[in-house]
Amino acid sequence: MTVSINFTAKSAYVIAEPEGNIFSHEEMTAYAKNIIAGAAKLRRKKILIRGQDITIKLSMYDSIEFANTMDKISLALQGYRLAVITGEQSAESRSKIETSLVNRSIEFKVFSTESSALQWL
Repeated sequence: MTVSINFTAKSAYVIAEPEGNIFSHEEMTAYAKNIIAGAAKLRRKKILIRGQDITIKLSMYDSIEFANTMDKISLALQGYRLAVITGEQSAESRSKIETSLVNRSIEFKVFSTESSALQWL
């Protein structure tokens, strides 16, 4: 996994701008933990992920394993809300991830525009 993430704090949320590639649930878990750690460091619970420059290719198995891991660390109970703007290269995987996370009560939603993502946050 070679993913770099730039964080920008806003008054009510944090913007995360990742770049790189993810091809397994282990890589996705490490990436998600880095996103959460970056937001926690900036003391924000709402996260806007500008995911246009990251490629995520996960199988359904990887998506479910990733969601199970997020469930085990009680991400839903930590109060984070994640809005993701996705690029076409990751749309299919993001949809699988969204379904898997929402089924575990994690507030995660995929958007095609930043304005709709911010409205939901």
